[in-house]
Amino acid sequence: MSVLPCKSVPTDLGVFPDYWRVNYAFGMVMGVDDFQQEQAYHVGRRHLHNRALHGYGVAYGISVRVERVATDLQVRVGAGVAVLPGGEEVEITEDHCLRVNDWLAARSAAELEAAVVAGELRVCVTLGYAECLERDVPVPGLPCATEDEAREYSRIRESFVLRLEPRPLDQSQELAHRRFGDILCRVQVDPAGGPSDRDALLCLVRDIPAWVERTTGITEPPVASYHPDPPCPEGPGVLRIPADDADETLQDVFRVWASEVRTQLDGHTKHARSREDRIVLACLTVPVTGGQPPKVLDGTHTLDPSMRPILMNTRAIQELV
Repeated sequence: MSVLPCKSVPTDLGVFPDYWRVNYAFGMVMGVDDFQQEQAYHVGRRHLHNRALHGYGVAYGISVRVERVATDLQVRVGAGVAVLPGGEEVEITEDHCLRVNDWLAARSAAELEAAVVAGELRVCVTLGYAECLERDVPVPGLPCATEDEAREYSRIRESFVLRLEPRPLDQSQELAHRRFGDILCRVQVDPAGGPSDRDALLCLVRDIPAWVERTTGITEPPVASYHPDPPCPEGPGVLRIPADDADETLQDVFRVWASEVRTQLDGHTKHARSREDRIVLACLTVPVTGGQPPKVLDGTHTLDPSMRPILMNTRAIQELV
């Protein structure tokens, strides 16, 4: 399961920084690098806008279904739109399918060892970003070039790649966002005043990157720079905030999340974005035979969409406020 075969290109427009704009001047001789810089600026700023202000996830569609086809299983991913952790927009315009037995037959022994555990195939359907070169055209003016060499692709098609990947996967950002939501759900504003759990609340928010490391066991590259001592209070208990201090406390909570926690999780650099370059759509567990290659067994399978990130549109959020 993947994007249709194509000649792929780098997704970062090479060495062109996305914080430079071309300063046009009358009489300037324009070269290819000037136009590439212009593209790099607009593409880079668009991706920055998405990941900094909106986040990532499935905006609509992109359903995942598993269908029984004779003695095989078929994974079907539907059309829809998503934004990836790097800010790239992905649009799928039609269904894409994969036969599980075909996927198993194409795997190496090392890949099968990672994907098959205790007689079960345990993989996740992931969605990533890709770019493809299209429409080659003649390019005159190249000395001593053959007819084939004197051609270049004139278009870049923004596309996607669907994969089956063995578990576990690095889902640090998703776990951190969910942890932040869980902490906020525990906050209760007390109109009668009384003791404040402000310090415990701020400690839990600052501890989110370290909590992700403890939960996932992923420490390379390191996520957390803050490790509270003693540890923050845990448990499902309510975090009470007196009404008189609620505004100031919540402002501090949002400041810590935006200024301290998010910079550790994803930052604003392209290097930081490389931690997670795709999203999980659903995870599949299915019994398989012990042969080489293994094949799907008759029986039940499990499709778990719980780690799929959802990106709510602004219109829907309006109905919540």
